[in-house]
Amino acid sequence: MSQVANRRAALLAFDADWYLARYPDVALTGLPPFVHFERYGQPLGRLPCADWQIGAASHLPKADACELAFSASHQVLPD
Repeated sequence: MSQVANRRAALLAFDADWYLARYPDVALTGLPPFVHFERYGQPLGRLPCADWQIGAASHLPKADACELAFSASHQVLPD
């Protein structure tokens, strides 16, 4: 799966409350959690939600969920 598809999956799965609790430094930036994730968190490899490594595809629309899976090594793998 492409990097674009992986990025889209992460953005769809994003959980702002969880992200702030997991990464308290985000609040110090003054940026909304989603903006921080998009600009800095995702490029740094930060997770978008609690269960991202174990099955973020469940957060996606059904068509996307059938196509995407995310491994612990941060590589998108086909089902």
